[in-house]
Amino acid sequence: MVVDRSRTMPLAPAEPLTAEPPRAAGDYAPGDQIGAFRLIRQIGAGGMGVVFLAEQAEPLQRQVALKLVAPSFADAFASALFMVERQALARLEHPHIARLYEAGSTDDGALYFAMEWISGEPIDQHCRWRMLDRRAILRLMVAVCRGVQHAHTRGVIHRDLKPANILVANIDGVATPKIIDFGIAGAPGHAGDSSIGTLGYMAPEQARPGELIDQRADVYALGVVLLELLTESAGIDHLSWWGLDATAREQMLLTNAGAAPLQRRLVTQLPRDLRAILAQALRPDREQRYSGAEALAEDLLRYLGGFPVHARPRTRRYVLARFIGRHRYAVTGGALVALAIIALLVNTTLAWRAAEREALKAAQTAQFLQSVLAGVDPLQAQELDRTLLRQVLDRAAARVDRELAEQPAVRAEVTRTIADTYRALGEAQLALKLIEPIYADLRQREGAEALPTLAVEHSLLQALRAAGEVARARKLAEELYAKERIACGADARETQETAAVLLALMHEAGQLEQAREFGEARLSEQTAATHPDARAKLLNELAQTYSRIGNHPRALQLMQQAVELREQAYGIDDLQAISARTEIGVLHFQAKRYAEALSLWRELVPRYLRSYGPDHPETLSIRGNLASALTMTGAPAESAAIFTDLVAIRRRLHGSEHPETLIAIGNLAAAQFRAGNYAAAETAFREYVGLCDRIYQPKHPSCAERRNGLGKSLRELGRYAEAETYLLQAHRLKSQVEGSQFVGPETVADELADLYRRWGRPDQAAQWAEQGSAKARAVRE
Repeated sequence: MVVDRSRTMPLAPAEPLTAEPPRAAGDYAPGDQIGAFRLIRQIGAGGMGVVFLAEQAEPLQRQVALKLVAPSFADAFASALFMVERQALARLEHPHIARLYEAGSTDDGALYFAMEWISGEPIDQHCRWRMLDRRAILRLMVAVCRGVQHAHTRGVIHRDLKPANILVANIDGVATPKIIDFGIAGAPGHAGDSSIGTLGYMAPEQARPGELIDQRADVYALGVVLLELLTESAGIDHLSWWGLDATAREQMLLTNAGAAPLQRRLVTQLPRDLRAILAQALRPDREQRYSGAEALAEDLLRYLGGFPVHARPRTRRYVLARFIGRHRYAVTGGALVALAIIALLVNTTLAWRAAEREALKAAQTAQFLQSVLAGVDPLQAQELDRTLLRQVLDRAAARVDRELAEQPAVRAEVTRTIADTYRALGEAQLALKLIEPIYADLRQREGAEALPTLAVEHSLLQALRAAGEVARARKLAEELYAKERIACGADARETQETAAVLLALMHEAGQLEQAREFGEARLSEQTAATHPDARAKLLNELAQTYSRIGNHPRALQLMQQAVELREQAYGIDDLQAISARTEIGVLHFQAKRYAEALSLWRELVPRYLRSYGPDHPETLSIRGNLASALTMTGAPAESAAIFTDLVAIRRRLHGSEHPETLIAIGNLAAAQFRAGNYAAAETAFREYVGLCDRIYQPKHPSCAERRNGLGKSLRELGRYAEAETYLLQAHRLKSQVEGSQFVGPETVADELADLYRRWGRPDQAAQWAEQGSAKARAVRE
């Protein structure tokens, strides 16, 4: 695709530089027919040809960008470069590269090819006009790098990457970059030519005649583009390039390459990781650059995900800081330890602080956190295990009240960081113990609707949910969401993340239609600027809602969108993306595709054990999922063994009256029933029913479902009168509750019919059998 560049920038800098300034357009005009294409209007012109917007009628009706070299200016050099572009595009098929549709020549000798037309704009204008934040810019550049890497793997080096050749189009509501103009592309090892390229984006080796060019020349250009997007500043004056000989051009490139641009004021305000990435991409010596576009993309993803970047030395302090930052994304819930990252980058971020009070608070926070981190033994810090992090947190918590008693604002920030990290490690009660008094103090000192209070309130909400205090969490979520909509805006990250928690509490309470309506309304309020974490969390919880309703296709669609968002932003190894893939397994399971769920979870369990440890809630959750799949695929004995272990761990960690302990008990009961251990199943089902009634209320779908299991267990043990009581209760409750995640009342009617047949009551058996089959027919219809 090509855009009308003449509206937006001078023609000469936008076009590849040739031995002479670009010439005028050729001999064709709107209305002319070129092969199967009718020219509509000219949209670009340069030394490599002219480009028209054209329309194709047969065999497909579509608009294309038609590039041609007219006979009147098709000298041997231009024609050769034109054929290079045609051959290069023919080898490329990637979502971030404009596609080649057709190529040919006219009767009068004009060469042409038709390529994808997409209504877009150069990437620098897209970022500037839409005021994209830094993370959004980096995600776009990761996509661009992947397109460039695809070309490299096909033996094509672009050699003229610049904003004008990277267009961003809106495709299905997603900003999608497309690389165009392979007119001077070459294969690795082709010699450089200083007359080809665009000054300011050319690597130094491109200015040396006869120098062999490889993919690292494109890496340099990507670095310049990234530098311009992040700083909104232009590089070299393109017009000064004209008239210089090869030696002067090389000197200009060398003096402007690498470290020199990184000293500019705007660059020094970037985070240190980004400065290091830019420095490595822009090294004058290509041996010191990234090896290819994929390596650059990987470091950008590592930055986005909070991992140490390869462009910086891996000091122990640096690795530890990134480990803490990475746990911010490794658990469900809101912000965890962003302050630790800010503290460690305080020397670069203080320049952005407008208020002296905020700068002082940040410096004090940094000093405290850095003093804590300094106490960690460097040899221990290499491994960064959970025990070490717990030691760091315990040390910090013990010092907060003593050292920050006279600095309440700093004390609140540090305490929230520590509490969030405790919750990330599965220590919800410790998190609550820390955060509740800080929240009460902030409400009194700052006010209930002040932004610092709202931030701590969100941490309190997440801790309450993790601790299983469902009623308090629901009330607080509703209050916080209403305040954040006013204070932060409907599509703000904070508001959307609280909405995701509230949505989860709704569907977990069985209020499925209310949850669906709320979730869809919140999803419609999200924009391209909404933080990917917030978008993914809401998609995840809305998918869970649809799954509980029984609409598995919609649930799977939403969950796949969440996975793609996380992977695009942070890479395929991001723990939250892995968690979303785990939820896809849940959807397979609920759609009765048990083998697919089992295969996925078996693959993921070892990664959870390595990343979280055996007692972390995330590890326990996926082990429970795996055991459930084993139950449904004919391995109930193995399943029961896992669930027995999980129930013991849950009781030790949380006590019996915790929602996660309840789930483990119910799953153990189901596994024992399928294994034929009816006495053990009865014991587990009976405990579950009592706990469920206390935690939720009997009308909750799970309470009704496990009553059905208890009744069936009693029936198998020959205790028919007791079985009748629980099966009748299950049928009545299932006729009232909302949703179809579990079996419906018609299935319980069939269980009652079987009970009465065994009990010797044929009339009641026939009555329930008819009711069961009649309801089953109604459900099918």
